[in-house]
Amino acid sequence: MRYLSVSAVLSCTILCSSLAAHAESTYYKGDLEIVKVSGNACGDMTPGKKLPMEMVLQHEGDRILAYFTAPDIQMGKVTGKDPATLDIEYPDPSGGTGHRISLQENPRGLTGVMHEAPLPPDGKGCNFDTATLNLIRSTDKDGADVFKKSAGRFDAQQSYNAALEAYSAGKVEASISGFEKTIRILEETQGVDSDGVLDPCLYLSVAYCAVGRYDEGYRLQDKAFGIPKEKDKRQFLRNGALVKLFNSQVERLIQEGKYDAALTLLDHAASRYPDLAGLQASRAVILVGLRRAPEACKELEKALKEDPKSDVLKESLAWCLTQQGHERYTAEDVDGAVALYRRAYLLNPKNIESVRSILAALLSNKRVAEADTFFRANAAALAKTLPPHHFNAIKGSFLREEAILVEKEGKLQQAEELYRESLKVSLDPSVPATDLARLLTKARRFPEAEKMLTEQRKLCSTDPCRNAIDASLEKEAEMNRLVSRMQ
Repeated sequence: MRYLSVSAVLSCTILCSSLAAHAESTYYKGDLEIVKVSGNACGDMTPGKKLPMEMVLQHEGDRILAYFTAPDIQMGKVTGKDPATLDIEYPDPSGGTGHRISLQENPRGLTGVMHEAPLPPDGKGCNFDTATLNLIRSTDKDGADVFKKSAGRFDAQQSYNAALEAYSAGKVEASISGFEKTIRILEETQGVDSDGVLDPCLYLSVAYCAVGRYDEGYRLQDKAFGIPKEKDKRQFLRNGALVKLFNSQVERLIQEGKYDAALTLLDHAASRYPDLAGLQASRAVILVGLRRAPEACKELEKALKEDPKSDVLKESLAWCLTQQGHERYTAEDVDGAVALYRRAYLLNPKNIESVRSILAALLSNKRVAEADTFFRANAAALAKTLPPHHFNAIKGSFLREEAILVEKEGKLQQAEELYRESLKVSLDPSVPATDLARLLTKARRFPEAEKMLTEQRKLCSTDPCRNAIDASLEKEAEMNRLVSRMQ
C-alpha cells in the first residue's frame, strides 16, 4: 500500500477542499520559470527564463483535471488525484511520457513544480527537467468557457496528430475519419469560424479528392476559404496549401506506380482551380512516367510563356527536356538528345543531370573533341554556378571518360595525363586510380603504380574506396610477380 507524505496530505486537503468549494472551473495566469533543461534544441530556453503561462483547473470527483498553455511548448493536460504528483500528457506522442507536475493552492492562486522526463544531451527536442510555476487566480476569462475550449483543443489536436500520421503513411481512408473527428470537435468547442479548423479542412478536402470524393473535397475547400474574387492573402494561402497537399498525394500515387490515378487527380484539381500554377511540375512528372515527355514539355513551355519569370517552371522544363533527351538517346538519336540536353542546360545551368548527359552522349558517340570543347567553354560558368563538389564530380567524371576513349585509341600518354587530372578533382579517387594503375601496369611501370595507389588510398574517406584500391594493389602485385617469373 502506498502512503502519502504529511506535506502531500496537507497539500491535497487544501487544494481539494478549495476546488470542491468552487465547483466551477478556475482560470489562472502567471509565469513558468525554467530551472533546468535537457535536449539538443533548447535554443534560448535557458535557466532563469520566464514564460507566460495560463492554466484552467477543475475537480471531477476525487480527481484533478487541468489544461495549461505557454509559448513555444505544447498544450498540456494534467490529471491525477494527488496534487503533489500529477501526470502531464501532451497531444503529440513525440512529447514522450513520464512527465509530472505538483500543484499547491495559496490565497492568491497556485504554485508548483514541473518535471518533464530528462532527455540525453543529444536527444531530439527540449524538455524542462525542472520548472517552477507561479499562477494567480484571474477573472479576465470565464473559467468554464476556457475549460471547454481547452479540452476541445487538446482532444482535437490528439485526433489531428493521429490523422496526420495515417495520412503520411498513405492510409488515406483511415485519415479521413480522423480529420472529420478533429473538425467536429473544433466546431463544437471553438465555433465553426475557428482558425484551427482551416488546416484539418484542407487535409480532409485533399484526402476526399484522393479517394475520388471530389465534390465533398471541393465543397470543404470553399467552406474553409470561401471563393475569393481577387488575389488576396486568403487566396494566396489557399493556393499554396492546396498545391502542397495535392502534390503530396500525387507523389504518393507516383511512388505506387499509379500514374493514371495521379493524372486524374491533378486534372480534377486544375479544372476546379485553374489558378493553381504550382501543379504543372507534378503533371509533367506524371506525363513523363506515362512516356509522354514531349507532351509534358509542351505544356511547360506554354506555361512558361505566360509566366516567363517563374524559376519553378524553368527548372521543371529543364528537367522535362532532359528526360525527353534520354528518350531520344535511347532511340539512338544522339544529335536530338544532345540538342534537348543543351536547351535544358541553358534554361537551368544548375541542372547537373543535363550537363552530365551532354558529355556522356558525346563521349559515347566518340565525339571527344566536341565534348572537350563544350566542357572547357562552360567550365568557368559551371564552377561559379555549381557547388565545388558537384563541379569537381562532373569534371573528374568527364576527364576519366575522355581518358578511357583516348586510351582505346592507343594515345597512352594523353590518357595518362587525363587520368592524373581526373585524380586531382575526383571525390572518389579509387575509380581513376584503378584506371591509371591498369595503364601503368600494362607499361610494366610497377613501382609507379604501387606508389600512386598507396598515396591515393590515404585520401580515401570511405571503406569502399579503400577496398577498391586494395584490390588494385593486389592485382598490380600479382602482375608484377608474374612478369618477374617470366623473366
